[in-house]
Amino acid sequence: MKKIFVLGSLIFLSFLFLLDRKLGTFDRPGEAQRSGNLGILLFDERPIIQTITPLHDNLGKIHLYTKTGFYKEKKNPNEEFIRFSLLEDGKKHVSFEFPTWNVPDNGAFSVTFPAVPDSRNKQFQIRMEAPTTPREDAIEILTSMDNQYDRGSLTVGTLPTEGDLEFTLFYRAGVLGTLIGLFRDFLHILLLDHVFSLMYLALVIGTGGMAVYAKRMR
Repeated sequence: MKKIFVLGSLIFLSFLFLLDRKLGTFDRPGEAQRSGNLGILLFDERPIIQTITPLHDNLGKIHLYTKTGFYKEKKNPNEEFIRFSLLEDGKKHVSFEFPTWNVPDNGAFSVTFPAVPDSRNKQFQIRMEAPTTPREDAIEILTSMDNQYDRGSLTVGTLPTEGDLEFTLFYRAGVLGTLIGLFRDFLHILLLDHVFSLMYLALVIGTGGMAVYAKRMR
């Protein structure tokens, strides 16, 4: 029986390894700041800067949340663009420019970039700019004003501002890395959430009891 278990475990791990090589990487969602629906206008000469401190390595994608309103009815929307930059200690990791026409209204503005392998517990700046956009054409970057995110801060122009941008961070990982991350998250919840721990313990005991009962009834 023991040999069968060991052999089965090796086959399962080999399967996961091959699956990891075959499917490549995934963007696993991490921290999210999504409470609130206040918009801050993004226009020329007034960048919006959000500092973040990721909880994990391999930061590879960020969702921000935007409103465009009646922007697409403007006369020359294709002449305007927004610039997204991710900086660490003033140095740019990535910088992209997007036509403002393509920014979603009431949706997630998604930026994917090469994963930062050592992003855990480092401070980064998300910098949003619209150098060609006048105030009357400004889009809105959605913001929460309740300061729930305690690992960063918000600056509008040059002024520190209450609250934080609404965002979701994503981390790049293969199948094995994703499974390991999920297992770590499970252990974290198990250790910190006493209600969840008691419910899980009751589930394990109940399942085990039913299995023993079913075996005795044969």
